[in-house]
Amino acid sequence: MPELEIDGRRLRYEFSGPGDAPVLTFANSLGTTLEMWAPQAAALGDRYRLLRFDARGHGGSDLGDAAPVESFADDVLSLLDHLGIAQTHFCGLSLGGLTGQALAIAAPDRLLSLTLANTAVQIPGDALWNGRIAAVRAGGLESIAEAVLARWLTPDAPPELRTHLEEMLCSIEREGYARACIAVRDADFRDRAPAIAAPTLVISGDGDTATPPEMSETLAGLIPGARHVMLKGAGHISNLEQAAAFTDALRAHLDRHPEG
Repeated sequence: MPELEIDGRRLRYEFSGPGDAPVLTFANSLGTTLEMWAPQAAALGDRYRLLRFDARGHGGSDLGDAAPVESFADDVLSLLDHLGIAQTHFCGLSLGGLTGQALAIAAPDRLLSLTLANTAVQIPGDALWNGRIAAVRAGGLESIAEAVLARWLTPDAPPELRTHLEEMLCSIEREGYARACIAVRDADFRDRAPAIAAPTLVISGDGDTATPPEMSETLAGLIPGARHVMLKGAGHISNLEQAAAFTDALRAHLDRHPEG
């Protein structure tokens, strides 16, 4: 799989699709890799050029220096520039949604549309984040896997999905995960979200305990013109637990805003 080197740091990505199609960029959540978007890639790959990448410190992307969430958005811009992409649709979940907010604020001219899933303008809980950081540094991702999966999925999620996500989570390097937790903990777009100009869809899951629907409602209320869709039977990783409904909502949003 291709890699982009940024200041000596590798960024793993995949870019595929029809040569003249619009670009749709996906940003993964904390504790996952670009493979989390497999259902959406399969459903939309004939209509869009799809750009997926591993967030820094995840999968095949090196960590580099500790950095705020804005630096995750800088990585997206580096990829777009490297690939000669002037504008893109963007879809990010959780950490990827925070990345999308930072990107929309820093480089509004690069976005055709914005989809923010299972995220918030601020994800509170310093004690939770600090405890998770300490646990991961001491005992690795296995030490928190059960607690994380309980926040990621509803009790009705298929066992095979739970196993798949546990394997993905436990494949992440512990310091990469810990530094990303710091970025999430410190991210705060409450004062800046109203400046987002891209046509925006906010997706939530009715069973999401990590970023409950009321956080999505707040986020959508702060972004001018944003729409909010809540998926039934979905936890935090809604694009996998309710893949078809998620893809349908995303596709409808893209169809409404083909050129921004």
